[in-house]
Amino acid sequence: MSSLNIILLAFSFGLMLIGGFYALAQFLSIFTGAPYVPTSSERTAAMIALAGLQPGELAVDLGAGDGRLVLAAAATGARAEGFELNPLLVFLARFAIRRASLAARAKIHRASFRGADLRRASVIFIYLLPGEMARLERWLPAALNPGARVVVNAFPFPHWKPEAKQGNLYRYRVP
Repeated sequence: MSSLNIILLAFSFGLMLIGGFYALAQFLSIFTGAPYVPTSSERTAAMIALAGLQPGELAVDLGAGDGRLVLAAAATGARAEGFELNPLLVFLARFAIRRASLAARAKIHRASFRGADLRRASVIFIYLLPGEMARLERWLPAALNPGARVVVNAFPFPHWKPEAKQGNLYRYRVP
């Protein structure tokens, strides 16, 4: 077997492995209630900017997926935490945090955010489906401190009025 064939075989195996991980993540989303839809790096940067995130603040991602928003927030000097139920995505997010040497400022919890104490958070990031947004709209005011900023990707809250909007990104402030 030539070295080119070995390289092509290894590349093909890698693609199949990545596809398998993605398929498993999508399958597991049946049990966690939200599909895995990664946010682009451009959109992630726009969410961080819209939040006005400052070094030392705590940002929390509800439904952190592969942790890319947690990583981006920690890279600004903020502390960042994410909540994710999908064990495969938790593994990938934790691996990415270690690889980026951001473990001192970034953490992924394999847990529901509903039982978490979010009052320490200055900023909350959300990219969840409309049905969940309606439930969160009722739950968040009691879970967060007044003045906390909530940045939402794609699906706005049904009744809250955003204080800032950029495309289909929305920033709200908890009253």
